[in-house]
Amino acid sequence: ALSERISFLRGIIVSKYNMAIIFQDEGKYKDALEKFLDALKLSESSQNRNGEPAGDSLIIQIYNSVANNFSLQERRDEGLLYYNKALEMARKKGMKKFEATILGNIGNFYYYKSYDFANDKWDTAGLNKTIKYFYDELKLHREQNDTSQMLSPLLNSTLVQIELGNTNGALDTLWKLETICLLRNDIGNL
Repeated sequence: ALSERISFLRGIIVSKYNMAIIFQDEGKYKDALEKFLDALKLSESSQNRNGEPAGDSLIIQIYNSVANNFSLQERRDEGLLYYNKALEMARKKGMKKFEATILGNIGNFYYYKSYDFANDKWDTAGLNKTIKYFYDELKLHREQNDTSQMLSPLLNSTLVQIELGNTNGALDTLWKLETICLLRNDIGNL
């Protein structure tokens, strides 16, 4: 790549990251993981003037992508380690939008982990953990007054409430969702 020929480190990192995304989209998860980890290693080793890793938002993105990749490979517990790294860094740096996205991803992690395929049933404790992450995500979007991003955690928490047998909670959440869409003149997205 051109970035490597001119030793433009950020360009090299972004190129590796983009190659990983392409591999992942093609279902080549192991190749994608290798490129993500290459990009991560370079990102973590590059430093700004204060001796901290340069490009915090890129590192958070890469952590999140590595976690997603592990989940796609059914290696969810390994993925959770990277979600937690991304969450910790986003919180430390005050990056609320990244934090909200990662909370939603962790919520999805626990949602899928909560289903017992062998016995065709849901683990209630796991679902309660799931909904906590979706509510935390929603709280951050509310704090930022970002109604467009509130829709996903509301829909996700509705599904979890249905699985928990809490139809009243699910209906209440759907009313909130409809109200937000009406206020945004966005009812077609329901």
